[in-house]
Amino acid sequence: LPAAPEVCEGGADADCDGDFDLTDFKNLQSCLQGPAKDVSPLCQRYDTDADGDVDVADVGRLLVGYTGSR
Repeated sequence: LPAAPEVCEGGADADCDGDFDLTDFKNLQSCLQGPAKDVSPLCQRYDTDADGDVDVADVGRLLVGYTGSR
């Protein structure tokens, strides 16, 4: 998982290019571990419900904001 040097506006935009696209989704997939699994600091941006994990509930919320490349 590449290190995110900064937290971008929009949360899921891991590469800070102004959109949530397949590059960002690839990063999200590497953070997806399921319920009750501790989230790493680099994956916290994807924990949309702040329950300490990245699971299908978070994915559903994030996909609403999927823009594709701009």
